[in-house]
Amino acid sequence: MAKSLTVITKKNYYYYFFVFPICLVVAVLVALRSDQFSDYTVYLEAFQNYTVVKIEITFYWLSRLLSNFSNGFYYLLFVYSFLGIVLKSKFFYDQFYQEKLKLSFFIFTYICSYFILWELIQMRYSVAIAFLLLALFHEGKKRYIYFALAIAFHYSIGLIFLFFLILNFVKNTRLKFILAFSLAMGSVYIINTYNLLSQYSVNQNDASQGINFFGSFVLTKIVLFLVQYFAINYYLSRNYVRLPHQVGIVANLGLSTFLLFILLAFSHPIAGDRYFDLGLFLIFVCSMFIYKKDSIYLFMVYCTIFSIACLVAYVFNPLGNSLVFH
Repeated sequence: MAKSLTVITKKNYYYYFFVFPICLVVAVLVALRSDQFSDYTVYLEAFQNYTVVKIEITFYWLSRLLSNFSNGFYYLLFVYSFLGIVLKSKFFYDQFYQEKLKLSFFIFTYICSYFILWELIQMRYSVAIAFLLLALFHEGKKRYIYFALAIAFHYSIGLIFLFFLILNFVKNTRLKFILAFSLAMGSVYIINTYNLLSQYSVNQNDASQGINFFGSFVLTKIVLFLVQYFAINYYLSRNYVRLPHQVGIVANLGLSTFLLFILLAFSHPIAGDRYFDLGLFLIFVCSMFIYKKDSIYLFMVYCTIFSIACLVAYVFNPLGNSLVFH
């Protein structure tokens, strides 16, 4: 008992006196980022016109509160960046504290990929994903509070919540696989029939020519997703390692969002691509659970390929994400 208490104390001490301050500093730097990043002016205009812009309730109330300050918009950026970074860092730190090498590779990969995409651009989505992670891997009724907060920060998570409720209710593995297809197809039909996308997504779709499925970046993401999805199901079916029971549900949630990406590619490519980013991220998280010491090098290869692909697409390519949309 004493040894366990010491480990817990050291773990918490290291997080709150080392990891947390780093996250705080990064959140400040993110809030002060250049206005040249995509979506920056969109958020600024939404903040300045929060009374008329149709957006999530959390953005409305934060804008209403912080608009009373002279630098209110920077405070808004800080709140979003702080929540997104701290909540996700705490989740992964708690889950993989004992696996330093794996956690290090994940952090490096996240910085090269989702940090650029979510923390620096899609900040509302970033916070929503943080609460979604807490909800998916939490037991008990508290998870529904996390789901509610995730939806409050980005309404698109409402569809993921619906998928989770259905997939969590069904225990048969094959039936979950079939349900993933059915949920995706049914959702796309409803979205197209009732025009449920936000005006922002509609405007972005109008400015895009669709998804370039033959672009190296898109192909890399598709291959990585499929390889990891089937690897996860292989590990689950063989019971090689003891995994949290949520891994199977989360993997099939990832499959549902991947199918949304495919089905929405020709009618609503922007929305489809964002769901795919989420699906790939969920598969990435599941992969962290299945790869242990004997297979950690496979995880490192996965991280390296994904990092290079994202760096080429987001950083070294002067056209930004032109490899995604053409």
